[in-house]
Amino acid sequence: MMGVRSHDPPPVELIPSLDSVTLCELNETIENITSNADPALGRFSRAEGVLFPNIMLPYILPIAEITTPPPRRLFVKPPVQQQVENRMEDLPRLLTTWYNDPSTSPIGPYYTAFKRYSDEILKRVPIHKLGPPLMKLLRMPVAHRSVGDSQEAAIKAIAWQQQRSVIAMVHRQDTIHLYDIASEKWFPDPPSGLQFEFQKNLSCIEWNPVISTQFAVGSKYGVCLWRLAFDEDSRATGDRGARPAFFEEGKTCQGWVTLLKFPGFENVSSIAWSPDGQYLAAGSSSSGILLVWDVATEVATPVYSAPYDSTSGVWWSPNGEYVIQACMESLRVYETRTWQVEVLRTTQRPHSVCWFHDSKIFMFAMEGDDEVHIWQINNQPPGLGCKKIDRFSLRARTVRTRTGNEMIIGGAIKSMKMDRTGSRLAVSFDGNHLGAELIALLKVGAAPFPKLAHLGFLRGPQWQQRTEFNQPPRWPYHPRKRQENGTNQSSSGAKAPPLPITMAFLPEYSSGGLLTVAWENGKIAFIPLYFRK
Repeated sequence: MMGVRSHDPPPVELIPSLDSVTLCELNETIENITSNADPALGRFSRAEGVLFPNIMLPYILPIAEITTPPPRRLFVKPPVQQQVENRMEDLPRLLTTWYNDPSTSPIGPYYTAFKRYSDEILKRVPIHKLGPPLMKLLRMPVAHRSVGDSQEAAIKAIAWQQQRSVIAMVHRQDTIHLYDIASEKWFPDPPSGLQFEFQKNLSCIEWNPVISTQFAVGSKYGVCLWRLAFDEDSRATGDRGARPAFFEEGKTCQGWVTLLKFPGFENVSSIAWSPDGQYLAAGSSSSGILLVWDVATEVATPVYSAPYDSTSGVWWSPNGEYVIQACMESLRVYETRTWQVEVLRTTQRPHSVCWFHDSKIFMFAMEGDDEVHIWQINNQPPGLGCKKIDRFSLRARTVRTRTGNEMIIGGAIKSMKMDRTGSRLAVSFDGNHLGAELIALLKVGAAPFPKLAHLGFLRGPQWQQRTEFNQPPRWPYHPRKRQENGTNQSSSGAKAPPLPITMAFLPEYSSGGLLTVAWENGKIAFIPLYFRK
C-alpha cells in the first residue's frame, strides 16, 4: 500500500509575522515586508521586480439590481392520485428553490438550521448510503458547501484572459468586472458591472482560450456567454505591433450576452473550455449531468447523466484529449475521442484538479482532507488506465512566529492552483482560525514524477478600520462586534485576517509566475514569483 509522504515542518523563518505582507518570491525565497524601509524592497528593486497595483471591489456595490422575470409556478395542481405519485419529485424541487432563494420560503426562520442540518448529514453519512430520495433532497447543500466562504466575500471567482493581461472578476451581487493591468483601466467603469437578467447565483467564469473577446459564466439558469465588441478602428489595430492594452484610451467597447440553456440543467457550478475554444464543458451542482456545448451552434450534448449526483468541478486537459469531472465521491476521467470514462472512487468530494502540461499527470485534493493526490494516465487514447503514483500530506501544525504569535498552519485543503509551467503550486486551507489566511507556496519538481517542497507561506492584507461599514460579515470593526468584544479588535485575536477566497495564475509570465489572489475584504493582489522555469 502506498505511504503518505509528509513534509517536514517549515522553519519558523518561512512563516510570515502578522505585521507583514508578501511582496514576491525571488528564486525560492519569499520576500515579506513590514514597512516602506524593509530591506526586502532593495532586493526586489535590484532584481528588477515589477510592482503591480492592488485593486479592490467593495462588499456592497451601489448599483441597481436587474429583476429576473418571474419564474414559472413550481406546480400546476394535478389530480389527487398524481399528486400522491409525484410528491417525492416535487419536494426536492421545492426545497432546492428555497435553498437558493430563502425569500420564497415559508420556513424563513428555520432556513439557517435547515442548511446546517443537511450539511451535518452529508459530512457524517457516505453519499451512496443516503438513497435516491435523500440524496436528491440534500444535493444542493453539499454542492454549495464547495463554494464555501465565497458567499461571505465580495469576489466569488476570477479568471485571466489567455492572450492579454485582463482579469475578469465575479462579484457577489452577480456583476462581472474586467480590469486591464497594462492600461490600469476597468470595464465597465466602476461601480458598474456587466449584468444580465438571467445572470443570477454566479459561481464560475472562464475566458475562451482562442477568442480574446469571449468568456463564459456559470449561473442559476444556464451558461451566460459574453462577447466584447470594439469599434471598427480599435479592431483594426488591436492585435498588431507590440500588443497594446486591451482597453485603450478612446476605445468604445460593448458587451453582448447569450444564455445557453439545456432542459433540466440549472445551477451551473463549473465550466471549462476545450483548448481550441470550440467546446465548453459544464457541470451542475444540482445534478450529475456533464454537458459539452458546441459554442458555434449553441448545441449541447449530455455526456453523463446522474440525477442524484452533483458536479463541483470540470477541467479540460491541456492537449484536449481528456476531461475530468468532480462528483460527490468520485472523479470521472473521460477520453474525448470516444468519451470512454474511468471512475476513480474517493472518500470525500474531490476538487481543485491541476493538470501537468503533458496531459498525463494530474493532482487533486478532497474536501476535509489534507493530502495532495497525484495520478497518472498510463494508456494512449482512447485508453485510460489511471493509476495513483503518490500523495503528499500538508497536515495541520501549531507553530509560533518570530514575533511570538501562535497559529495553525496547513490542514484541510480548500483550493489549489498550479502555474502553467508546473513549477509552483499555491494551496489555501479551510477554516477562519489564525493561520487560515496563509497560502502555502510549494515548489513542484517534475522528474521522473512530481515532488513537492515547501517554499514558505504568502500573507495578504489586514482588516482595516474605516468609518463606513460596507464590509464583509467577518470584519471585526462592525458596531455589533465591537460591542460584543468590548474592543476594536477581533475576539482575543483568534480570528484570521482576510482569508484567500479564490486564486489564479496569469497564463503567461516570462519571469516565472504571477499569482493573483482575491481576498475576503475585496482586495485583489498580484504576487510575482520570480524563478527559473
